Amino acid sequence: MYRLSTILTTLFLLVSLSAVAQDEDSSPRWAIDGQVGGNITSKASSPDGSVPRLRALSTSCTGLLTKLHVEYYLPKTNFSLKAGYEHEELTFLKGDASADISQLMLGGRWYPTPGDWPVVPYLGMDVLWAYNCDRGDFSMDASVSPGYSKVDKQYSYEAKGTVREPRFSVGPMAGVDVRLFSSIVLQVEYGYRFGLASPYHVRYTEGGTGKESSYHGQLHRHVLTIGLKLTFPFKWTKGDTRGLLWNLFY
Repeated sequence: MYRLSTILTTLFLLVSLSAVAQDEDSSPRWAIDGQVGGNITSKASSPDGSVPRLRALSTSCTGLLTKLHVEYYLPKTNFSLKAGYEHEELTFLKGDASADISQLMLGGRWYPTPGDWPVVPYLGMDVLWAYNCDRGDFSMDASVSPGYSKVDKQYSYEAKGTVREPRFSVGPMAGVDVRLFSSIVLQVEYGYRFGLASPYHVRYTEGGTGKESSYHGQLHRHVLTIGLKLTFPFKWTKGDTRGLLWNLFY
């Protein structure tokens, strides 16, 4: 709670100071954005047979993604630089394995249309460094009782192998800014992230039968987020007030 209140207070002071410090050049110079969404990890393969059928119990390879960025608009260009912090949940092995990684992000954006348009598309490239990733041995076991999720008898398995979470990820992205007010923008972003040197190799053994099968892949993923961006110097016009009142009462 203390950390959240500190962030909100800092943002409020930045908005206030920026509004006071406006000069003749009212075009945005920098921005702060926060986004939330999810990812889908790319499918892996099992070249020597199917993995144990208990995979049907948990087949989700999705995870939560949150972002907080600062963006600087390069003067007299359609380009900007971005940096920030991201927290990403990775789920793979069809739900058996997961990881929480904290990442520092550095990227760039290109805006092909004028910035004062109500809808502004953009393209970009991101590089991320996960400073807390694990890269080592993996092991787990599971069992399920009859009658649960289409399983008609007691079933168990164990999995052992190696997982290398991505220390570095890189990938293209595309997005759109939808201007809600003069300095408040709705953002929607999609990207594909390549996890560099992030393979995982796991061998499953079914309980009772002893059947073995391998499963391997790379921690690449699709990401989709939505959020808000505040541009600075911050502006609030009479038109913004009228638009806000209209949306609230009509």
